[in-house]
Amino acid sequence: PDEAFQYVSAAYGGMRKWGVSVFPYIGMFEITSDDADKGSTVDDSPSMIELDKFSFDANNDLIASYWNDHYSVISTCNYAITPLKSLHFTDTTARDQMIAEAKFIRAFMFLRLNVAYGGVPVVDTLQTVEGFAKVARSTKEQVYAFIEKDLTEAIPYLPEAYASDEVGRATRWAAKTLLA
Repeated sequence: PDEAFQYVSAAYGGMRKWGVSVFPYIGMFEITSDDADKGSTVDDSPSMIELDKFSFDANNDLIASYWNDHYSVISTCNYAITPLKSLHFTDTTARDQMIAEAKFIRAFMFLRLNVAYGGVPVVDTLQTVEGFAKVARSTKEQVYAFIEKDLTEAIPYLPEAYASDEVGRATRWAAKTLLA
């Protein structure tokens, strides 16, 4: 189980990516709202200026980073789930919890993508770049149904809490909250 956790740990680590938790998120959700102003100098960060002025398109590097890094984390979750399902554990409790944690993270990434873009491609298996390009865009409702499925499957296997040295991992309560 300790060695297998490396798969899930990589998914948690991916949540620190630039496009998931830094300026792409701030630009897309805070700068475009009334919650924040771009600040800095008037010519700093042309991509952020585009978002601030609502003059952006799909070539905006902040939007591309948000998309790419969220799908990178989803890919890492799929990379965790696939081998974990086939690894032999004498006690499946740890394996089932790790799969549940990866499903929670994947659901969270899909929720954020769905809020940002409306329906997006649902990728729940390992894909090559070429394979991913062939995945059709799902409707917003289909993405929400997939999120609900992942969370419903994860909730029974997630603990209610962790020891203090593992705070930050997905809990049953976090999954129920995301599901709500």
